[in-house]
Amino acid sequence: MGVLADFVSSPRGKWITLLLWIVAGGLLISQLPQLNDLTENEASLFLPADAESTRAAAFANEWFPSSGTPTLIVVHESGGLSRPTWAAVAELEAWLTGPQSPHDVQQVLAPQSDQGPQSALVSPDGTTLYLLVDIVGEAAEPEFRDAVAAIRERTARLDLPEAEIAVGGPGGLIVDLVSVFDSIDSLLLLVTVLLVLALLIAIYRSPIVALIPLLSVGLVFQLAGAVGGAIAETIDLPLSGQATGIMTVVLFGTGTDYVLFVSARFREELGRHADKHEAMRQTMRGVGGAVASAGATILIASAALGFATLRSYQSLGPVIAIAVGLMMLAALTLVPALLTIIGRRAYWPKQPRLQDAIAEADQVRAAGQPNDWRSSVYGRIGSAVVERPRRTLAATTLALGLLILGLIGYRSNYDQLESLPGDTESVRSFELLRRGFPPGELSPTRVYVALPSMADPTSAGHLAQLDALALALSEHDAVASVAGPSRPFGIDGPRGGPSEAVTRFVAPEGGAARLEVVLTENPFSDAALDAVPHLRTLARQAAVSAGLHPSDVLIGGDTA
Repeated sequence: MGVLADFVSSPRGKWITLLLWIVAGGLLISQLPQLNDLTENEASLFLPADAESTRAAAFANEWFPSSGTPTLIVVHESGGLSRPTWAAVAELEAWLTGPQSPHDVQQVLAPQSDQGPQSALVSPDGTTLYLLVDIVGEAAEPEFRDAVAAIRERTARLDLPEAEIAVGGPGGLIVDLVSVFDSIDSLLLLVTVLLVLALLIAIYRSPIVALIPLLSVGLVFQLAGAVGGAIAETIDLPLSGQATGIMTVVLFGTGTDYVLFVSARFREELGRHADKHEAMRQTMRGVGGAVASAGATILIASAALGFATLRSYQSLGPVIAIAVGLMMLAALTLVPALLTIIGRRAYWPKQPRLQDAIAEADQVRAAGQPNDWRSSVYGRIGSAVVERPRRTLAATTLALGLLILGLIGYRSNYDQLESLPGDTESVRSFELLRRGFPPGELSPTRVYVALPSMADPTSAGHLAQLDALALALSEHDAVASVAGPSRPFGIDGPRGGPSEAVTRFVAPEGGAARLEVVLTENPFSDAALDAVPHLRTLARQAAVSAGLHPSDVLIGGDTA
């Protein structure tokens, strides 16, 4: 630490240090991918490999490769669906299936006016319908978002004076979530910068020294994003959308602390030494160990995230460790170099002067009094703690205990809809949907069934097995309806149906089928989540009764 301190605070070393940071930082930031470019929003990527929903997602990718993310176009007319509304729906279906529709639209299921509720896409009371649009590609990618935006733009132009229309479903929900969290990341960064700047100006009453932490953390923020992104890409580590936001908070928190260690001590040393280089040398010899140990503590804590079960937490470990490690290195090299270059001017307008410190010391010696550390605010606080440790401990423990009372009645909420503003289109589409359909219609739970020897799921024997499984699942209290190859229009609909209705439930090459289970509750609610384990047990029991192997049945989907 002493060798490093001597170098970065030397007349030549300070310039070399600054130049190395600028050149190396510029090259790495410009050449390496950024974290934001590598984030994933597919939940199954962050679950353990042996989780059933992870295995179900892998099964779906293998047997239903052309299956996209469902996006629902919901239309509601409180007085009943009128002819103009049906005409607008037909016009929308023609556009979605025509050459002008977005290229990523894979399949469109739309109700017909002559079918009514029998199509399963029209509510029993005849007031609500929806079109199911499968869009291929990653839901968080720009191409997918552009497809949803194009559909929303088209629906907004429909002439429906008496009806309401909104585009949502899983596809619309993911697009809105990504959009909101992208804006949150930007807002979070802006608010953090302004808050830190205000605090630093209040502490130092100097705009120059307040900007040094922001400049240093800003450079490290960009650099950490580039280095973290490159490492994540190299080791194929999935990064969730929350990684950048959490890194921002941790980096500004630790970075500001480390810079405060250095700048506060440097100000003191400038009052003791005429030469700014000697003052910084003494500064770093005094606080360098504190900065290094503080950073090392967080590095070790970050490494512990590698043992987490959820891969979203596993990926946070390297991201935070890289950011804090770079910030620690910057606090030991870049920050001292910058402060040494600026010198006393960093604390303008109240610059520390050597003669003031000497004069103060002479006055203390002349008065025959020792330098009293209790004269400062923090000295008085320390004195009170030392003189009354038991009272201090009791008072602070009581205060913290009272604050903990806020956890009484707290329960985690995993409802993605509630994390969005109420006027978001995907939230509005859900509100329209549940006026006529069970809330679970928003995102059905999917039951995947593997059949032996690439068998044809539509053969009489396998249709009977799948129908028995569907009937068993429909008896659960949390289930509103079940659709599958044997009942493509739901459990209350007729057995069998047109080939285009059946094909979406069977693998293109045979050997696998799927059922769609619509829950009675919001698919992201606690009640829906609690139902999944019971449905899995019921599905395996029903599979055995139907002559299927229980391990060949997997339950996946958003709720799972």
